[in-house]
Amino acid sequence: MLVFRSVTTGLLGACLYFILQLPAQHEPPPLPQVASSINWQRSIPVTVIDVAHGVPAMTVPSLVELAPGERIAAVDDQEVGNDLTAGAVIHDRARDGGFIDLTIERSLDQGAFDSATATRRVLVLLH
Repeated sequence: MLVFRSVTTGLLGACLYFILQLPAQHEPPPLPQVASSINWQRSIPVTVIDVAHGVPAMTVPSLVELAPGERIAAVDDQEVGNDLTAGAVIHDRARDGGFIDLTIERSLDQGAFDSATATRRVLVLLH
């Protein structure tokens, strides 16, 4: 019994010694600074389309709604020539599952010789 008390007292003393050797933290670590120069108005808007399991791959291209004057410019960051090609690529990617990243362009007519484009992104999630 005397040996047990001696060992217990020694372990208690060792624990207290190591606890007292830890550096004291009086102030919390600094929080990361958020950049205040971010212009959220210029960010590209994103639309997410969540496709349920069991939806046929041939109906996935019809779920992407395009406004008048819009066209699909790229599928998974690979440019496509026209909407028919884009539909075929979307159909092929929909059979594989995962997700499809679409870039949609809209032409902004500013006159006879000037035309600018606005882009938006569409993320199609396939389950």
